[in-house]
Amino acid sequence: MNGAQNFDVAVIGGGPAGSATATLLAQSGVSTVIVEQATFPRFHIGESLLPGSMPILERLGVGDAVRGMGTPKHGAEFCSHDGALRRRYRFKDSLLGGQPSAVQIERAQFDALLLQNAVRSGATLVHARVTEANTEAGGARLQLKDLHEAGGHQELRCKLLIDASGQSSFLARRFGERVHDEQLKNAAVFTHYESAAPGPGDVPGDIQVILSGGGWWWHIPLPGCSSLGYVNRAAVLGGLGRAPEAFDPFLRSHAFLAERFASKRALMPPRTVADYSYVCTHLSGPGTLLVGDAAGFIDPVFSTGVHLALRGAECAAKAARECLAAPKHQRRLFAQYEARLLSEINLYRRFVRGFYDPAFLDLFLNPTDTFSLRSAVTSLLAGHGDGAAGLRHLGLHSRAGLFWLFHALHSRRRSLVAKVDLSGAPALPGS
Repeated sequence: MNGAQNFDVAVIGGGPAGSATATLLAQSGVSTVIVEQATFPRFHIGESLLPGSMPILERLGVGDAVRGMGTPKHGAEFCSHDGALRRRYRFKDSLLGGQPSAVQIERAQFDALLLQNAVRSGATLVHARVTEANTEAGGARLQLKDLHEAGGHQELRCKLLIDASGQSSFLARRFGERVHDEQLKNAAVFTHYESAAPGPGDVPGDIQVILSGGGWWWHIPLPGCSSLGYVNRAAVLGGLGRAPEAFDPFLRSHAFLAERFASKRALMPPRTVADYSYVCTHLSGPGTLLVGDAAGFIDPVFSTGVHLALRGAECAAKAARECLAAPKHQRRLFAQYEARLLSEINLYRRFVRGFYDPAFLDLFLNPTDTFSLRSAVTSLLAGHGDGAAGLRHLGLHSRAGLFWLFHALHSRRRSLVAKVDLSGAPALPGS
């Protein structure tokens, strides 16, 4: 790209949120450019999709391709460290119906597919790093450093700017601040292993969440391997985070996992990520929107990361299209976008916070069909807690409110359901 070029919309970042936003805009005839500094494919964590994301992927035009690259996922199982307690939520039991399954995918392939699809849909891709972004009357001006040409610099102008730059969140500090969730100040250590041997009662493809020592493991079956990670408070993760060699012995100290990974070996050194639950106080500014991890991210126990990125992309593309058609309504349109996305983030964040509360786990691991509460929780786990309209969606939120009423009552007396005993978990290395 030589000299300054003009676009309707510029998107910083080509991950799922940026690529999906750009695709939807380009599909509707909006001139769109994606500025991405990484070379795809590249490794990324967050490999478990939700059924609620599948219709969005269909609208993007990649539904069949995603299904073809992934492992089918029909539910989510939550287990104690030794497997003595196992609870499975089947997505087909969702209160709202909808897609009964999703897939587990390797993010390197998935993200590359979405980016390529954005280009096929008509978006322009520029491999560069944004060094400066200045808003001006009627748009923004970006200064770019060309990553292919030493010392090369470029400039582009746009009417609207969308920050999908992930956790680096290029523009977030212009609108407010990133607020880390003190209740979810966790860290994760993760890697890939050779594919696990299915254990008794396992449903092939389902994600398994194994509770242990105040934290939890994820086991995600992928094509050709298994993704394994352990999440706990950053302050107590101890030797597992500081000494990667401790990961395998800790894994094999859990009977449930040891049975599945006997003789299996790690395919890469363990990696770590910390302090990853946050939300920005404002998701928009003059001519600009934040989407995906740039806007906020929640602890991944319910696999909401990619789902919220895709949901945000749909909302951002809609707001941008309407703003381009009626610029005088930008403030109202962007405020609606912000309110809707924050509502969805907060809905899931409340349930994620609850997962670390013993009273919540008592209810969650002893699900009841009374008032269709089990199917309502299943709807949220399936990613159906978004902006769907009508009485059925109202019914979901009323049942979610009822769940929290039961939680409040049980928290006081611990008498509504049996108390879940999760004691006896293996000790963390260095604790």
